[in-house]
Amino acid sequence: MADARANGIVSGEVNSFADTALIDALKSVSADKAQFRPTPGIGNDNDPTLRGRDTHQVLEDHLRLRLEGRLEEDLQRNYAPDVVLLTVNSNSKGHHAIRMSAKRLAEQLPDADFEFVMKQVSGSFALLVWKARSPRQEAHSGADTFVIENGLIRLQTIHYHLTAE
Repeated sequence: MADARANGIVSGEVNSFADTALIDALKSVSADKAQFRPTPGIGNDNDPTLRGRDTHQVLEDHLRLRLEGRLEEDLQRNYAPDVVLLTVNSNSKGHHAIRMSAKRLAEQLPDADFEFVMKQVSGSFALLVWKARSPRQEAHSGADTFVIENGLIRLQTIHYHLTAE
């Protein structure tokens, strides 16, 4: 139990390292807000319709494209080139980080059926609560958070718990 508490696994316990990393990343996103401009020719920079989307629109487009298996289009339309990804397994940046995370999820949950339990949006912040079932495993208590600015996902956190099917 002591190891679980030290790793912030026990419900109600706070993992100060993880919280500090998330707070630092959020501060970085907020500090960069005024200076952020999508890289020319990458993502939705050349499409004013996409740049002007609000948080809810970007989140819905992201989920639709992922459910359709269109990862590369999702990256180009919805993710900043320097997106920050924070998970239990990673603290990384860029489209490559999102690709690796998607690959890991597909390996853990092959041919999965996903259910979006709840979506919440407040300003540039979004929360997605989800679960999934595959022939191999189930994901319970999945939660992704997003910071979405200028029509792009700037930060994503991902957490889920796997159990054998």
